[in-house]
Amino acid sequence: MDESQKEAFEYACETKLAIIQGPPGCGKTYIGVKLAQFLMTILADQPILVLTYKNHALDEFLKHMIPICGLDNLIRIGLSLFHFTFRSAIRLFSFLHRGTIPRT
Repeated sequence: MDESQKEAFEYACETKLAIIQGPPGCGKTYIGVKLAQFLMTILADQPILVLTYKNHALDEFLKHMIPICGLDNLIRIGLSLFHFTFRSAIRLFSFLHRGTIPRT
């Protein structure tokens, strides 16, 4: 981990909300995965929400997370705004609140 990555990691650990941004290849996915691993150790079974601007970035992140936490423990949402209805948002929230993963 280089110095700027270390600073980003420490900042994210000290705040309630952290935005990690940078040019391609600077280690955004690497830091995100390391943060998720760290949060998984201290939050136990609490859900972690990861948001990305591009679907490709989310796919890259999840590709690295599958070996760590398993496919059954991940939910990926990447639908167009027109397909993500209020009803589906409420359904997702209830699943996250109960701590269960929908099997659809």
